[in-house]
Amino acid sequence: MELLIQRLQNINGMAPVFTTQHSRVNLDELLNIRAFDLSSVSKYSGKNFSDFSGLVEEHNEHNHDHQHDDSVHTVAIVEEGDVDLDAFRHWLGNFVWKDQQTADQFEIFRFKGVLSVRNEKQKYALQGVHELFDIEPAPIDWAENEKRVNKIVFIGRKLNQQTFTQSFVKLMKKQ
Repeated sequence: MELLIQRLQNINGMAPVFTTQHSRVNLDELLNIRAFDLSSVSKYSGKNFSDFSGLVEEHNEHNHDHQHDDSVHTVAIVEEGDVDLDAFRHWLGNFVWKDQQTADQFEIFRFKGVLSVRNEKQKYALQGVHELFDIEPAPIDWAENEKRVNKIVFIGRKLNQQTFTQSFVKLMKKQ
């Protein structure tokens, strides 16, 4: 276990490591890390939130005792508004998995996000690995004056920011 933790810290020394049973962890520890804080992302990338390429490039420039796969990239979707949960699940299934398999356009390894679900006061947490994903209400409500913003980060190969954003915006307009 210690070797695994050390390897994870070599990959990203700033990321916290949680030891869990059945993936159960205190959500306050995960949801309050301000990973989507625009100012913290800007600090790393020098760019806006929707362009994470600077993060990958900056990380690859450092000398580490491990290898990086330069073909792996990150795409982020940040869109205001509420999603219809059923429509979102359908979009995720069709756009992410069906298109990925038929067109061989891209390969998604992992994704995470926070969703603003229509008619729900709670934030929803999105997690996915390859073909499996889960959308659960988080124990945090949207504040009364808080902008309801969907924030989703995808990690994979051959990801195109414009394609992902346009597809999600199309979903938002269709609902």
